[in-house]
Formats: sequence, C-alpha cells, structure tokens
Amino acid sequence: MTDRLGLAPPPGAHVGRGAGTPLWPQPSQFMSISRDARNPDAAARVINFMINDPEAGRIMGNDRGAPASASFRSGMQAADPVVGIINNYHDLVAQFTGPMGDHVPHDTEWNASGFLIHQQVAFGNLTPAQGGQQLYDLLRRLMAQ
Repeated sequence: MTDRLGLAPPPGAHVGRGAGTPLWPQPSQFMSISRDARNPDAAARVINFMINDPEAGRIMGNDRGAPASASFRSGMQAADPVVGIINNYHDLVAQFTGPMGDHVPHDTEWNASGFLIHQQVAFGNLTPAQGGQQLYDLLRRLMAQ
C-alpha cells in the first residue's frame, strides 16, 4: 500500500474535557523499588533508563505500551516509523483525557469472565441474549460483593 495511514480519536472524544472526559491514559506497567533493595540507586538508574532514555526507546520499542516520556518516545519513533503514528495519536488525544474514574469492583474477574462469555457467544455456544444475561448477572454479582 502506498497511502500513509494515521489514527484518529474515537467519536465523541472531544465532548468532555476534565471531569467526565471519556478518555484516560492507561499505564501499561508500573515499576517500583523495594524498601529492602540492596542498591536502590542502581535500581533507580535502571528505571530511569527504561522510561526516559531515547536509546532505551529505540531498543525496546513500544512493547510495554506507549510511554509518557517524550524523550523515550523519540527513540521509539527513530527505530520504527509505525510507532510514530501511535505516538502522534497519543499526542492528539492527550487534550481529551482526564482522570480515570472508579473501576468496577473485582474488575479482574469482570475482564476475565467477560472475555470468556464473549468467546462463548462468538463461537455459538451461547446466544447473544444468553451472553448478555450472563454479563448482566456477573456485573450485578461483582458489584454486590
């Protein structure tokens, strides 16, 4: 293909700004240093390299998700032009993001069970109505816990 592609925000992304904003940044990984670390300064330097250094961005790419650090992203973009499209998207939608609201209680179970229900519907083991009822029942149960 010869056309250059890009990404655009989802419809309605511009509607809310600040509170009630429909988009939020979602970190892909958190890193921390244990209070019992033998060499916390070295650990801090490794983390700093992994999240800020353009050379780390060039080496690691976006396997860990799109990072907040512009310098890291510049290294990623230098290594892979497709990553530039992803970075441009993140820069574009940043103006439409706000703080993340509350999660569904027990959201890991919601995600895992919801995926299984989706698969059962997709492969014809459940009707869409049955799958919808199971999702509804699951959410009601999780919110009651």
